[in-house]
Amino acid sequence: MKIFKLLFFSLLHTYFFAQNDLNFIDNNINSALEKSQIENKLIFIDFYTTWCAPCKRMDKEVFTDYTIQTFFNENFINLKINAETELGKKISPKYEVEAFPTFVFIDSEEKMIYKIVGYQK
Repeated sequence: MKIFKLLFFSLLHTYFFAQNDLNFIDNNINSALEKSQIENKLIFIDFYTTWCAPCKRMDKEVFTDYTIQTFFNENFINLKINAETELGKKISPKYEVEAFPTFVFIDSEEKMIYKIVGYQK
């Protein structure tokens, strides 16, 4: 009986306290570029603003999905850039970010590979 209790509480703890997140680097492109070179991965950039409703939906409905988290964490260096910060204002024009959210995939040399705009399921 003790084994079952231990197993039950262990599973309960895992369910409530395990954190699976899409691992974003926040507003630090230099860190993302360095990590991209070391790990030989493309960089996925989420350009967002704090007032953007579709951006918030992406955070709540899409980026919380375990399958998406696993895929992006394994295959990309993930970077969130608030387009209204100093960095965001500097780098957004380079990738022609004009609406939010905008998702850009770049290589470690900052060359854009692919861009998509708007909420994605």
